[in-house]
Amino acid sequence: MLDASAAEAAAEAFIRPRIAKWDYCGYVLRRFTDFPESDGYLFEYGPTRDPDNPNSNLKVGGHAPVLVGRSTGACRLVGMVEFGELRAAGKV
Repeated sequence: MLDASAAEAAAEAFIRPRIAKWDYCGYVLRRFTDFPESDGYLFEYGPTRDPDNPNSNLKVGGHAPVLVGRSTGACRLVGMVEFGELRAAGKV
């Protein structure tokens, strides 16, 4: 069983190589919610700055969340349609 900090490390190890400008744009990862239906944790991520436009106001979110299985540690992206359905059903 993974605790929240181990799940966060797994999520970052999963998503960071997929984002070419992770460091350049100051990407951060944060836990969105525990996800009991899938026995896991859901993380969202996003940039915190746009070095090419320093006056921009960026916020984290808007990307496909990462689901980390609590019992297996397996990571996967949650598609936006699936995520929308989960939100509409009140599951996240």
